[in-house]
Amino acid sequence: MIRGDNGTKGNGNSPLFVVDGRPSGHDYAAIYNSISMSDVKSVKVLKGPSQTNVYGSDATGGVIAITLRRD
Repeated sequence: MIRGDNGTKGNGNSPLFVVDGRPSGHDYAAIYNSISMSDVKSVKVLKGPSQTNVYGSDATGGVIAITLRRD
């Protein structure tokens, strides 16, 4: 896990997962199970208001931005 065990359990500090620019929720397990890791092009961790403000209050716990490969 990127943030550690407590950061992904929905305790109010969970990161927002964004896949190809679309907010996909805070549920690490659902995101992990819905994406084939071989399809991942890049993963970026966004922290702080200057990087996460575009996603609003959903991103107070940070953002994990996942970009998928385009074939």
